[in-house]
Order: sequence, then C-alpha cells, then structure tokens
Amino acid sequence: MTKLSNILHNKLVITSIGLILLPLIVTTLIYPVLTWSLETKYKTDITEELKRTIFKQSEITYQQIQKLSYTLKTCDPGTQAKITDLERANFTIDYLGWINNDKTICTSRPYLNNTKYNNKFNVTSRQQWFPDAFLLEVKLLKNHFELAIVTTAPDKTVYAALDLRYLASSIEQCSNCLMLSLPSSDAFQYVDSKIELGGMDIGITFIESNVQHYINNKALTVSLLIALTASLLSTLLIIRLFRRKSFYNELKEAISKSQVKPYFQPIMNSKTRRIHSAEVLARWIVAGKVIPPAQFIPLAESSGLIDDLFFSLYQQTVQYKLKHPEVGNTIYAFNVTPSQIERPSFINKLIAIALFKNELNIAIEITEREPFKDIPRVKRYLKLLSAAGITIKLDDAGTGYGSFSYVQELGFNVLKIDRLFVDTVGKKEVSNEVLEGIIKFSKTANLTMVAEGVETQEQVNYLNQFDVYLHQGYFYAPPLSADDFLHFIRSSVKEQEVVFS
Repeated sequence: MTKLSNILHNKLVITSIGLILLPLIVTTLIYPVLTWSLETKYKTDITEELKRTIFKQSEITYQQIQKLSYTLKTCDPGTQAKITDLERANFTIDYLGWINNDKTICTSRPYLNNTKYNNKFNVTSRQQWFPDAFLLEVKLLKNHFELAIVTTAPDKTVYAALDLRYLASSIEQCSNCLMLSLPSSDAFQYVDSKIELGGMDIGITFIESNVQHYINNKALTVSLLIALTASLLSTLLIIRLFRRKSFYNELKEAISKSQVKPYFQPIMNSKTRRIHSAEVLARWIVAGKVIPPAQFIPLAESSGLIDDLFFSLYQQTVQYKLKHPEVGNTIYAFNVTPSQIERPSFINKLIAIALFKNELNIAIEITEREPFKDIPRVKRYLKLLSAAGITIKLDDAGTGYGSFSYVQELGFNVLKIDRLFVDTVGKKEVSNEVLEGIIKFSKTANLTMVAEGVETQEQVNYLNQFDVYLHQGYFYAPPLSADDFLHFIRSSVKEQEVVFS
C-alpha cells in the first residue's frame, strides 16, 4: 500500500501542477484561435447587423414621414417643434421637412423656413421604393452624399435625409470600424461589400486598423474569461483532489486501526421464527458518528483499499467469535466485487485462510455493481473457493450486470432476492411477475433463496406462500452493532449462520 500511496501522491502533485498551468495554457492556445475565428466571421456578422439596422431605420423613417405628410398642415412654430422632436428621436435623420406645391420649404431650420425650393439639391440617383416613396442619392457638398427618403402627398412632398455616418456608428459591436458610401461618391470604388436597399446600393468599407484592434481586444477578453473559468475550475478540482487524498489517508488509517466496524443484520427463518443467519455491514465510526458505506466503499474499491477492508472485517469477526463463543459455529459471509474475484492475490489469501487457519466458516456474497471480465477465470476461482468450503452467494440478483444464465455455471449456492422486487408486494400498480419468475428460477436451479428488504407482514406472508422462508429486513431488525447483535443472538437459538457484507 506504500507503493500505491506514493503513486497517488505523485499523480496528485503532477495533476496539481498541470491544473495550475492550465489557465496560461488555455490563454496561449485559445487567443490565436479566437482571433482567427473572429477575423473569419466578424465582417459577415457586421454586414448582416448593418443590413438589419438600415432596413429597420429606413422603414421607421418612411412611416414617420408618411404620417407627417397627412398630420402637419402649416409651417408654424408648433410644426417646427414637432419636426425637431422627430429628428432627435430618430438618430439617423440628418434633415427632415417638406416642400409644398408652391415650392415653399418647411424644416426645423428657421433660416430655411418659408423660402422657395430652387432645385439646388443635386439628385444623382433615384429609385422607386414604395408606391408613394422614392430613395434618392443627393449630393450636398463636393464629395458628400446622403440617402434621402421622399414621399408625396396631395399638397406636399415630405423628405428625410439619412446621414450614413450615423448609420455606421450605430453598430454596437464596433462603432468606428466601417464607413458607408453611395455609388456616386469616390469612396464607393473601395468598398468591401454592398447592401441593397430598394434597388440602391450602399457600400461598406471596413477600417482595417480599427477592425483588427476590436478583434484583438475581444479575443483577449474572451480568452481571459475562459482562462479565469479554467482557473476557477482548476482550483476547485485541486481542492477536490487534495480532499480525496486526505479522505483516502483517513480511510486507510481507519481500516488499519479497525475503526471500520462490522454491523450485523439478522436473517430470519420465518417458518421456525429463529435466526438463520445475518448480513454484516461495514460501518465507519468517526467521533461517535456513523459514516454511511456509500461515502467510503466506492473510494475503497477505486483506490485498492477494498481487500484491506475485507480482511480487517474478517479479523474483527474472528476476535468477536473468540470473545463470545456463544455465537457458535457460525458462517460469516463477506461482500466481494467481481474485480476481487478475478484477482489472484485476493483468491490465494482467501483460500489460505479457509483451509489453513480455519478460524471462521466463510461465505462470500458477490455483488453485481460491475460485470465479470473473464468468465472462465471466475468459474475456475469459484470452484477453488467452493472446494475450500466457502459458500458462494449472488447478492442483489437481477439488479446489476449478472445474468441468470451463468448462475449455475459459476456454482452459486445462494441467490439473494433484491429488495427492489420484494417492494412490489402489496403494491397494486406494480406487477409481481418478475419476483415470481426469480423464485421459480431459483427453485428450478435448486438454489437457496434469501429475500432482502422485508418490511411488512404482507411481504412475509406472500414470500411464505412461495416457500421463501429466509427473510432479511427492518421487519425483523435493523443493522446492529456487535453488542446489540450479541444480545439478539442470546435471545434466540445458538447454532446459526451469520452472513457478512
């Protein structure tokens, strides 16, 4: 076990170092991958987002000016205030107003109001958008073009000029990563992609330095978040590993000091009303409190302590018998796993104990928590155990990996019916067909049956009806400490079989 402990310690140290370095490794590996991934899809994502934004804002603007064309009649201060409010509410609008049929202009700009429109705006492109609306490309300055939406009413033409700079900066991912341009501008010849709105192209030119800066920052942020998450998980895992190592050491010490005690649960013969045997359960006592087997048996199995636990319980049982000879010539059966049965060192030691020390009558209950890996080897070993006088029992039959097809082949003497099937007795919504099938099979195979988990008189009566008389469960007694079990024995007959698990 010293060698195993050293191996576990070395593995723990190596694992801990690896987990500490994990965040750095993750950041180093993830950052370039994220950068490449963002570069690959960023521009596509931005284009799609921008397309949605332009379509949405254009339609909102169209609906606003369409409503404006029918609700506002005169160019008074109240009307000018409403136009100003609309411009402020719609961040993409640069200019908003209308031109009456007499060419009089009405806008939010006082210096233009009531002046005559003299066709000074240079419309370089015109596309029909809706039946009552057009998209215009308007040249305002030497190389400054704006997209205008125009709708007509009986008495006026309402327009809204959209500033492409505002549309470009509306992208939440990166507000300074691109420029928008219209076909007649000089910048349009350098566009990276285009968006079509109502037959008019809008060009997108990415500012590469800003794009790269944004991608690098985002990749670094994501990488750090992943690294921090990895660091947190690593810390928790290291703590868990050290706790497991500590728990392993505590369990190892507890086994060596016989602090894991045998508890006995009687198996009764319901026909004679006497003790037939008992199952002995491992209980770890710490500061007067009992640690449930589910908290330490899996660790004992996975760490290689299960054999030490087995033989510790065996030695304690020997001392129990020597101290209390009145328990009689009792059979003590210990739970073993399939992996133990396939381990030559365990089998050799167990046979030596049975043949040469002859301190106890031994039986073993093989659990079904895992499958047998080598059936021929198991068959050979079980024959040797049986020849040494050890009774072979199949525990929790029908609930695990075991198959009834090899029960007789492997030489089992006793079949324990799991409480899962016993619990079906007395429940109208559950069929007893499986339980009755197990009983029928056991009789055909000439196997002794023990029913586990018997808790009610109804279950006792039902099992007796099918000639299953060996019962174990809280109906008779819970698992008992050595002293309580001795008292239980003294109140019954002497010659009994004690079953260990």
